[in-house]
Amino acid sequence: DGNSLKIGLVGLGEMGGRMAPRLVAAGYRLAVYDAAGTIARAPDGADVCDSVAAVVRRAELVLLSLPDGAVVDNVVGEIAATDGASAGGKSSS
Repeated sequence: DGNSLKIGLVGLGEMGGRMAPRLVAAGYRLAVYDAAGTIARAPDGADVCDSVAAVVRRAELVLLSLPDGAVVDNVVGEIAATDGASAGGKSSS
């Protein structure tokens, strides 16, 4: 009755805030983080994390829903610096 894939979602603004409840409803295990203070948009059933690194440690796949390229670059840098990223994670650009 659910998907075993653990998904992380960074960014709960206009788009991420709409994606998160759908992922939970589809049965995915979801870890979320939002630096801009919209964490109140986290759906019931999601694990709310206190950092990007915490999301990376809990997820097999991390989705980014961020406002601009500079923020994406910063978050990707945080992900790259996280020990969990070296456990087989791959990035694409």
